[in-house]
Amino acid sequence: MPIIMFFRIAAIYMFFIFTINLCLSNNLYHFSLPLFDEHGVKICNISGKQADLIDSKIFKVSDITIQFFSKGKVDPPEEIHITSDQANVDSTKNVANGDGFIAISNDEFSATGSNWQFFGNSKNFTLNKDVQVLFKKT
Repeated sequence: MPIIMFFRIAAIYMFFIFTINLCLSNNLYHFSLPLFDEHGVKICNISGKQADLIDSKIFKVSDITIQFFSKGKVDPPEEIHITSDQANVDSTKNVANGDGFIAISNDEFSATGSNWQFFGNSKNFTLNKDVQVLFKKT
């Protein structure tokens, strides 16, 4: 139980520091933000080259990488890996979108495209242009 509390406090602290740094300077450089669920299990890492605050809820991230992890593992393996040259992230709606290139991959498939949207709550993607999908044989 104390370990779970530690992870909750660490997650809140990291998100708080990230938000404060972004709000005070209107941009943040070379950042990495791990996110944890309510039980202290790491669910994803978000990193980027630069984040610029657009308004109090939306920020623009260049060279964004998001790694989602399988739940219930002590050292969780990577489940989904996302990279894009630029994304607009709405932190209140848990939605990201971009006009540029995006690459999405896991053990079963890889997909690339542009003009995309990502819905974080359901982990669904919409790729609207130049879409290519490769299914990997398992």
